[in-house]
Amino acid sequence: MIGLSVDSLGDRRTLVPIKQLDNIGIAVKDVRRAAEFFRDKVGLPVELSLAGEPPSAQVTTGSQYLYVFEVKSSAAAAERHSDLIGNPPGFDHVSFTVDNVDQTYRELRDRGVAFDSEPVTEEAWGIRMAGFRDPEDNSYFLVQTLAPQ
Repeated sequence: MIGLSVDSLGDRRTLVPIKQLDNIGIAVKDVRRAAEFFRDKVGLPVELSLAGEPPSAQVTTGSQYLYVFEVKSSAAAAERHSDLIGNPPGFDHVSFTVDNVDQTYRELRDRGVAFDSEPVTEEAWGIRMAGFRDPEDNSYFLVQTLAPQ
C-alpha cells in the first residue's frame, strides 16, 4: 500500500503465479455513452465493439484496460461516495495514476467531467487525489504519488 504501515498476513506457503492485473470489467447500461465518455472526456484510447455479445468497449490504460460491457439489467448500482468508509461492500472504484493531479483535474473538468470535489492531499497515504464519476455514476480517482517529506 502507498505510504501505509500494514500488518503481515502471516506465512505465505503457496504463492500463485499471478503476474499482474489484466483488466477491470465495468457493467453499464449504455456502452456507446460510456465509450464516448472515456474517449472524449477522459481522453483514453477506446475500441468499441457493438456487434459482439455483449456490446463492449476496451479502454486502454497503460498495459491494462477497462472492459466496459453493456448489460440488459435495469437494476441500479449501489450508491457510492468518495469518502469510501460508508460505502457498501463490493468493488468500489478505479484509480488512475497521473503525474500532476491538479493539472489533470483542470483538463478533465474543462472537458465536462463531473468531479466529487477539488483535488485533496491525503498525507497519511502520501498521495494527492480527485474523485470523479462517469455518466452511470461509477466512481474513479486520479492519484498522484507525492514525494516523501
